Amino acid sequence: MGILKIVAALMALYGLYGIYVGKVYAKDKWSARYVYKADEPIAYWITCLAYVGVGTFIYFFIDSGAINNSS
Repeated sequence: MGILKIVAALMALYGLYGIYVGKVYAKDKWSARYVYKADEPIAYWITCLAYVGVGTFIYFFIDSGAINNSS
């Protein structure tokens, strides 16, 4: 398992952890903060699903060669 797959798995797991605890750390340009489910549910779900989605995409498609550069 390559380092990229490990980082991708950790990213997806962090998104799932955020769903479990009800808060997730989000960055916007130069600022970063926690987004809480109770305060901002739409931003919370978008952020959690982005972590899970991007992590899953990287894990299964980027490192496995499923996306090929055909020149």
